[in-house]
Amino acid sequence: MNISKFSMLPVFFLLFLECFYNAAYGAGGHNTKVTLPGGKLTLIGAVTSSGCLLSMSNSDKKVSIGKISSNQFSGVGSDGQAVPFSIQLDDCSSNVSQSVVVSFSGIADRNDSRVLAIESSDGSAQGIGVALFDKDNNLLEVNASSGYYAVLNNGMNTLNFLAKYRKTSEKFAPGYANSFVDFTLTYE
Repeated sequence: MNISKFSMLPVFFLLFLECFYNAAYGAGGHNTKVTLPGGKLTLIGAVTSSGCLLSMSNSDKKVSIGKISSNQFSGVGSDGQAVPFSIQLDDCSSNVSQSVVVSFSGIADRNDSRVLAIESSDGSAQGIGVALFDKDNNLLEVNASSGYYAVLNNGMNTLNFLAKYRKTSEKFAPGYANSFVDFTLTYE
């Protein structure tokens, strides 16, 4: 019988497939576990030592200073009525921090750099700014290197402040008097 080498090719191919199947799925058709490299996973994060958590209601707080009549100002540097506001800190631990310094930053009034400028837009008031004070009525200068210092107690702490309109120029025009300020908490 004359068998050519090409006629045996289908037999070798079937033997190859059977070997591959047995290697991949095990003899007898049972599944076997195959482990292949999957890649790399990098987990990024940080553990901080923070004295308190800022109450979520304070992360984007709106303080209504209200309306004030221009005749309530006696001259440049005079203030309107005080409007109280607070910043609440939760879950404070004196084991981590004993005090906090609150600093305020924003666009300063061009005539009095210690106070906040009024937002400049059509219909905005002119010659007026917003001054910030601590609970004892001490001026807290905007963009100052120092800030309001408070001793922390364990648990919840409420930091009380005052906001007042301040006349900053003889050139005065009524209008909207909105201002924006960021605050920073530095735990010590």
